[in-house]
Amino acid sequence: MKVEIHSRMSIKKLIEEGFPKNTAVISFYTPQKMRRAEDVRIDYSGVCEKVFYIAVPDIDLKCLSDYGYTYDTYIEDTKELAGFVYDAYFCSLDIICQCDFGQSRSAACAAAILEHFEERGIEIFADYRYYPNQLVYHKVYDALEDYLYDLAMSYIKTTPDYISIDNLQRKTKIGFGSAKRIVQKLLNQGVIEKSEAKNNIVFRLCR
Repeated sequence: MKVEIHSRMSIKKLIEEGFPKNTAVISFYTPQKMRRAEDVRIDYSGVCEKVFYIAVPDIDLKCLSDYGYTYDTYIEDTKELAGFVYDAYFCSLDIICQCDFGQSRSAACAAAILEHFEERGIEIFADYRYYPNQLVYHKVYDALEDYLYDLAMSYIKTTPDYISIDNLQRKTKIGFGSAKRIVQKLLNQGVIEKSEAKNNIVFRLCR
């Protein structure tokens, strides 16, 4: 899955020149009451059917209360966002993360997606072109981790026998690294336990 970062200007150019097929978009825009009236969210109708809009200002944790937010109310629909990302992943779609300047909110979202699926989100933070919003990063990353946890648990609870990392990976269509990470988390929480019933390393729900 390819993840790209775009600004308002670059995405408008991309729309004019020909929007890529098999692509989903996560579009950040500032709520209208906090911006100039003429600035509105990008209209993707006619070029992309899968778009998830997020109306939040580009602020950090210490400024939340100044704008009337708490940590929980800043990007309230994170569960739906995680589902949107996973739907794109399962459909083999690329993802474009877009915000006004293509440096902060969109970069943070892209970093969270890359870290979750491929453990390389640091590449975005290390790129001098971007200034990822850490609040956005943690909100998106935590939502994806929670979604993966629920996905794994739904499979494990319907599996009467033992599971392995390989089997969890195949059944849930996630990467091996993600499957290994979630199994370790479930082990640490005491949800599953290692079993010596087979020669290879397998796990089962704790009795």
